[in-house]
Amino acid sequence: MLFPVVPFVLIAGVNTLLYGWIGGFLLSLAGSLLGASLGFWLARTLGQEWAQPKVAKLGKWGALIEGNCFSIILLSRLVPILPSAAVNYAAGLSLMTYPTFLFATLIGKIPMIVWESWVGHDFWHMSHHPGRLLLALAIGSLLFGLVGVYGYFSTKWLKDPLPDLKE
Repeated sequence: MLFPVVPFVLIAGVNTLLYGWIGGFLLSLAGSLLGASLGFWLARTLGQEWAQPKVAKLGKWGALIEGNCFSIILLSRLVPILPSAAVNYAAGLSLMTYPTFLFATLIGKIPMIVWESWVGHDFWHMSHHPGRLLLALAIGSLLFGLVGVYGYFSTKWLKDPLPDLKE
């Protein structure tokens, strides 16, 4: 499946309920990395040849994207509202190497899966501990919101990316 039907947070929560925190986390992480790799591979094999001439037309912005692939994927993984499938496909269309993609995805997915496992677990146990779910949502909103603010201001700061490059 290329786009999820069931939200990952619910699956991560069920994994923690069935296999415990560590086993559920590892299962969720492995499944997430496998799905990300599949999306990357599909985009790489089916669309990269078509996409590269379009990226070349971006000039300085295209060079900035290609030069910062690791950071872009890492930050993208830390923003909960960005669809993972879109990040996987975009990375597959780029010139980013698979090991770089996989490492950035691994590092970025760890805090997200920990948080999604917590939220999912507490969602399924909402009747027992309703305050914990609200606490998990508040902490996640604060932490991942800060990542979004950082991303916003870092792009505002780069008004003229790579001024030394000639188009």
